[in-house]
Amino acid sequence: PYAQAGWKDYDVYDQNGATTDHCKAMYSYSSLIFTATVDSSGNVFMIDTYDAKAKANCSRTTSRQVTLALRELGFSDAVANAIKRHISSNPRGVSIRQCGRDWIDTATGEVVYVGGLSV
Repeated sequence: PYAQAGWKDYDVYDQNGATTDHCKAMYSYSSLIFTATVDSSGNVFMIDTYDAKAKANCSRTTSRQVTLALRELGFSDAVANAIKRHISSNPRGVSIRQCGRDWIDTATGEVVYVGGLSV
């Protein structure tokens, strides 16, 4: 009856075994929705959906859970909504990256959000 949502945290290692990144995978209804890559300071610098099993807007509940997850990562509502809109509109997967204070689609160069990371 109630939808489960949560995070799976894992590290990414280079060929020498050193940790290069920390990732947080967001799940809803046991399906991967997106992965956020976090730097050593805890700031998100990339979000991708290439391995996602469901879209961020596949249901009202999942959509709400994605909004809450993005807030939990430190995004304001404006940034969270822009990111959610962009990742939902790309069914084949997408990767967006922080570039200064903007968020950019890494494949197309499209600006997803202009002007900031968090509140």
